[in-house]
Amino acid sequence: MSDTTQIGLRAPSDQSDMWDAKAREIGISKNALLLVLLDLGWKVYENVNPPAQQG
Repeated sequence: MSDTTQIGLRAPSDQSDMWDAKAREIGISKNALLLVLLDLGWKVYENVNPPAQQG
């Protein structure tokens, strides 16, 4: 199992409620949902902003 780090996230309560509802709807924890969304966002970001190519 990989090491984990606990982080805190402040979000508006309505947004947190939306995440709770979606996580329950698809049968995963809110934490798992947020990790999926962060990973997906990171992949999109990397595709839109690829690293500069070396000479």
